[in-house]
Amino acid sequence: MNLEITIRLDGDHDAFRNFARERIEQVTSLIDKVRSAHLVLDGQRGRFHCELVVYVDGVEQPLVAKGEGAELRVALDQALQKLDQQLRKLKDRRVKGRRAPGENTP
Repeated sequence: MNLEITIRLDGDHDAFRNFARERIEQVTSLIDKVRSAHLVLDGQRGRFHCELVVYVDGVEQPLVAKGEGAELRVALDQALQKLDQQLRKLKDRRVKGRRAPGENTP
């Protein structure tokens, strides 16, 4: 998986980059067809904004998750939680597949 991390903040954030990389790889391991991901972290007026865009093979639109918080980790955790929900829903759809018309749902 190709992972690009953009941090639009002053200072050295190498430790946070490594933390974010590990967390993103952990969450995206749910689906093996993740092609690439792009994380953008930005701060404005004491709030941090996080946007995570993930491209999955076989899915037309990218998965987009956003988070916001008073700290970088809070914003990242919110976005990762939303992405986790989207990936689980996608995996569930792929595993169950489509039912034939007239079949009863469980």
